[in-house]
Amino acid sequence: MLLAIGVVLLTVPVIVPARIGTYLFGAVWLGFLFLLEPINIRIGNESLWCDARAGDYSRLSALLAAGWVCGILWEFWNWWAEARWVYIFPILQDWKLFAMPLPGYLGFPPFAAECFVLFAFLAPLLSRAIGKGNTRWLALEL
Repeated sequence: MLLAIGVVLLTVPVIVPARIGTYLFGAVWLGFLFLLEPINIRIGNESLWCDARAGDYSRLSALLAAGWVCGILWEFWNWWAEARWVYIFPILQDWKLFAMPLPGYLGFPPFAAECFVLFAFLAPLLSRAIGKGNTRWLALEL
C-alpha cells in the first residue's frame, strides 16, 4: 500500500495540468520515502520506518535537522554565486530568505531523508555489483 502511495505521489504532479501540478511539489518531496521504504524493509536494508517501529527516532531527527541546516547553507552560498539557482515557486514569491521563497525551505528536511532512503536502497546493490560483502567501502556507516 505504501509503495502505491509513493507511485501516486511521484506521478500525479507530472500528469495533472501544469496549473495544478505546480502546487504539488510537496508530493514529490515525500514520494521516494513512500516508494523505497517498503522495498528497503522487505529486502532487509536499513530503514527509517524500522527505526521508528523500534522507538528510535535519532536517525530521522538527525537527517531532518541536517537537511534543514544544509538547505540554509546551500541557499546562503547560492545567493552570493554569480550563476545561481532561480526558483519559480508558485506561492509567496515576496517572502524570501536569500533567493528561495520561505516555503521552499520545508523541502530540505524531507530531501535529506529521501537521500538516506535512496542510499539505503542503492548501497547494497552497488556493493554486490563490485563484489564487496558490505557497504563499508562507501565510508559511510548506516
